[in-house]
Amino acid sequence: MRIISLVFSFKIQAYNWSIHIKENVMSQKRHSFSILAIIVSMVFSLLVPTRASADDVPPSEPVSQEEALPPEPASEGQGVDVVIIDEAGQTVQMSTPEGENALLNGQPVWCPDGSSLGEAGCSGSYGSIGDLLVDVSSSNSSQDGTIYIQTTSAEAAGVAEMPSADQASDLLQESENAVVGIQVGDEMVDVVDVDPNVQANAVAPCVEGEASGVENADCSGSVVGAVAEAHIVDSDPSYAVNVDPVAEVPADAPVAVEVAPETEEVLSEPAPSLDAPVEVVLNDEVAPVEPAVIRDPVWCPGANAPTPGALGCTNSFATLGDLVTHLLLNEPAQDGTIWIEQGADLTGATVDLDGSATSGWEAYSLALQGGWDGISGSANTPGISSFANPIYIYGWGGNVSISRILIHDTTELGLGVNTQGDIVLDNVSATGNDFGGVVLDNCDWGYDDSDPDPANWYWRCFGAGTGSVYVDGTNSSFSDNGSIAFGGNGLGIYSNGDVVLNNITADRNQLGGGYVGGTGLEVVSTFGDVVVTGTNQFYANSVSGASFQVQNGGNLYLENLNVNNTDWNGVSASLDTGDAVVAGNNSFINTGGDALIILSNGEIYAENIYANMTGGLHLETHNGSVYLAGSNYFYNTIYQGHVVFIQASNDIFIENTVSVGGDNGDGMKLGANGDVTINCSYSANNSEYGLEVGFNDWLTGNPLDPTSVNLNSVAFSNNGFGDYVVYGLNTVLNTDSGYPCPVPASGGNGNGDNDGRGSNSSQPISSQSFLPSFPLPFNIISFGNEGLSSPILLDCSTNSGVVLSFVNGFSATYICPASGSASMTIIGDSNGLPGALPEGSTFVVGLNALLTNGVVPFVDGRLQMSFPVPADLLGANLSVLFWNGTAWVELSTVVFTDGSLVYNSGFITPDGKFQFETNFPGIFVLVKK
Repeated sequence: MRIISLVFSFKIQAYNWSIHIKENVMSQKRHSFSILAIIVSMVFSLLVPTRASADDVPPSEPVSQEEALPPEPASEGQGVDVVIIDEAGQTVQMSTPEGENALLNGQPVWCPDGSSLGEAGCSGSYGSIGDLLVDVSSSNSSQDGTIYIQTTSAEAAGVAEMPSADQASDLLQESENAVVGIQVGDEMVDVVDVDPNVQANAVAPCVEGEASGVENADCSGSVVGAVAEAHIVDSDPSYAVNVDPVAEVPADAPVAVEVAPETEEVLSEPAPSLDAPVEVVLNDEVAPVEPAVIRDPVWCPGANAPTPGALGCTNSFATLGDLVTHLLLNEPAQDGTIWIEQGADLTGATVDLDGSATSGWEAYSLALQGGWDGISGSANTPGISSFANPIYIYGWGGNVSISRILIHDTTELGLGVNTQGDIVLDNVSATGNDFGGVVLDNCDWGYDDSDPDPANWYWRCFGAGTGSVYVDGTNSSFSDNGSIAFGGNGLGIYSNGDVVLNNITADRNQLGGGYVGGTGLEVVSTFGDVVVTGTNQFYANSVSGASFQVQNGGNLYLENLNVNNTDWNGVSASLDTGDAVVAGNNSFINTGGDALIILSNGEIYAENIYANMTGGLHLETHNGSVYLAGSNYFYNTIYQGHVVFIQASNDIFIENTVSVGGDNGDGMKLGANGDVTINCSYSANNSEYGLEVGFNDWLTGNPLDPTSVNLNSVAFSNNGFGDYVVYGLNTVLNTDSGYPCPVPASGGNGNGDNDGRGSNSSQPISSQSFLPSFPLPFNIISFGNEGLSSPILLDCSTNSGVVLSFVNGFSATYICPASGSASMTIIGDSNGLPGALPEGSTFVVGLNALLTNGVVPFVDGRLQMSFPVPADLLGANLSVLFWNGTAWVELSTVVFTDGSLVYNSGFITPDGKFQFETNFPGIFVLVKK
């Protein structure tokens, strides 16, 4: 059976897709370029001559600062100058933005001393300083001279082509410079009289006692990990660095190395272990080292660790809005990451990153990395960055990834991303936003009203982007979005490519005016597959929990869906020609429409469905078969008729399925043109037939008469029209009451994880057999105001649990596995409470759920309880309190340490009850707050 292999292939693809998409985005972020500081370092290291070099000096004992030989006075004209001129021939300061731009993007020319630009002896122009350095290095030139660089316009600016890290290190080592000191802030450590006319600092990191190959750099214990200013850029507010003189940063952070003209040999003491305490010696005084904290956002090329003002990074800015404004005016021409410090960002207004207004940046990958610890050189992201304003990225072309960000309580859509590339979200939440939580669009989703007939207007993808979408919702939430006036979904995804989601939580999203929004998760993929893995929760959304459109042959894989309290369907899916799989454990409670509806032209496989107070199950394919496997339990089906409705052009296979309590239809209504097989199932208390087989296809009008109907150990009871009816002139009916039905060895419903649906079974799914456990019926005990005469034994070997139901609307359902004897009493007023209620809480009703001779809390079982709600309080702020033995605690906020769990702190059901669920009994009261 083709559909069975899909269960496995989807699981494998889900993993592979997630890895592929992540690596694709990260690879785009790894490209980095050398920075201004390293350019200047190499210029001066290469071209300022010195008297000694590492190659010339044999190993010797380190000397102290006092023993270091002073430099000889520099002779006039010795060394190198860098002169920047503008297009009019006027000198430009290096510390200005124009000077910085020239250093990065200009075409340098080298002239020997005594020659001006354009005279004899000057070189030709080079494409970059990198080209010049390589050429000068290969010629072994040690002549003094001047580098002339002409400014370039912003439009003509490009990225300087630089040597590799190894080349740069070789160039530095081959130079004849002597480093005589390291500047930290305004102080110099181990300084040996520097010519005051030399005003340049080279920048290089201290690594294991050496400054990235800079000969004789003093990286002794007094300065390991120190950071200094690079004066050549410190007047540009976007790149200036202002760091505490005694600041400690990681060893690979840049240090400013002062370069003198001709000096004597200088040696430094060995650097201590990087694990040893680091101190900075300033004026013979020892000061403790503090972390170099650089607050607020910073952009860095590729995936470079955020080092404001160095390694190609911008300076840090006050807010994300300020940084984006700067970047739009000074576009990077490479992939990059915006690092955002953990905590609240104070932008205040919408952050608009409009790729249609940029001139090339939009083609590169962009990452927004929140949660940064704010330490220069550190890539640690231990926290979350929060925004009370929207963030929009649109008109983009490259990949976009966003991580560790919360957007909350805005009056608009919280987060919007529109790009042609991949979109990756990891640990991103959006809550309380009036127009919806998050929209991810890499297909230009929009409304097509071009046809003259409004009946043909529809939503579709206008763009040809082929990017995929990956969202890891672990530790994330897309909840409480939309408003009555506007409405909004929790998470909306619109793509031409694959959509891979994991652990999605989207609760309480609101339908607004014009029937907009109100769905927890909405996904459209026009050409790709949709995969939703992990555990996925959709509670109390005003329209539906989740909806999926998979077009043009794409497949759908869903698992572990938990949906409750929706006005319309729990989960709905439509597929053009692809196959659909619903795996894992799936729970649907109180849905105004179908619990699960799948419409397809391919194969459909679903397993382990538990549905209580829903519109039932609807599976329909016009070109394939349907398999309902595992253990499935449907009861108290209301609103829309048939409990289980399945239509297939080929075969239908059903096993271990209970359909009880269909208010307006059959327990099972099936139509197929192939074979219908039902094993180990039970249909009872339905208003019409327990089973009805055969009807006309609603789409074509053609009869769906099965070849055969095979009922193997199928039981019926108390159905309004009778047990079953089979239509079809040539249908063969086979029954086998002795067919063996597996029962879990532990008894009852197995692990009990899904409210009596039965075991998920650790048995592998195979093409030969399905062997999950058979769900047992509940022992339903109804009684009046007189209460129970004696506790009811929980026998999980014969029942899935016990339902204790008062005629006035109180109920307590003990769900296996559990042991002991269950009972319940009603608390009619506050006089019988064990303690006074908290201030601001008004008693409504209460109950005492009791369990004797049992283990509490339940290991795997659950306890579902319901209060009747007075009609005048249906719109009130209601909550459930639990007496913990000494005080009242609120179920929605309490955290237990003894294994007690609150699965659902409460919601109003369509029939006006307040329902909640725990794994422990006790005294519970409903209060108005």
